[in-house]
Amino acid sequence: MKRHSSPRLALLLCLAVFVLTGAGPAGADEYDVKAAFLYNFTKFVEWPETAFVETGEPFVLAVLGDDPFGDTLDEMLAGKSVGNRPLVIRRYGQVEALERCHLLFVCDNMKDGVPQALQRMGASSTLTVADFDESVEQGVMIGFRTKNRKVRFDINAGAADARSLKISSKLLTLAGTVIDSRDR
Repeated sequence: MKRHSSPRLALLLCLAVFVLTGAGPAGADEYDVKAAFLYNFTKFVEWPETAFVETGEPFVLAVLGDDPFGDTLDEMLAGKSVGNRPLVIRRYGQVEALERCHLLFVCDNMKDGVPQALQRMGASSTLTVADFDESVEQGVMIGFRTKNRKVRFDINAGAADARSLKISSKLLTLAGTVIDSRDR
């Protein structure tokens, strides 16, 4: 379903170099970088066809919790698509309000709600990304961690595989740590 073109890989690799070295575009802050990563993650993860109910269904990126992005996410992703699907952003203040989505970003203030959020997503093919350390150990698929103003991420490959999501080996290579929660 997804092809990984070399220009896309080059963009992700350049972004990773900026982030991992602490350098970055002038004025770019932590959440500018994380917003860029969220979009780029969609280029290196393959969703099964069953993740989409209808042919023209949009790709839904949901933010759970106190949104730290401000206007950045909306501005950066305006008019973007994932594959041939338009990208739509939805925000939820509480786990109980969560609806079906394809990428779920869990904000730091919702870390205690991760088990409930994962349960609410059920067996759906939702890529889960969290904004706090050690989130992958809780079953989240990609977890951001920031230290000394450097953004890094870890991947729980077993959690992604259990939801029929295929993470590109190129993305796995960029992760700080890759775990397989099925081994525990």
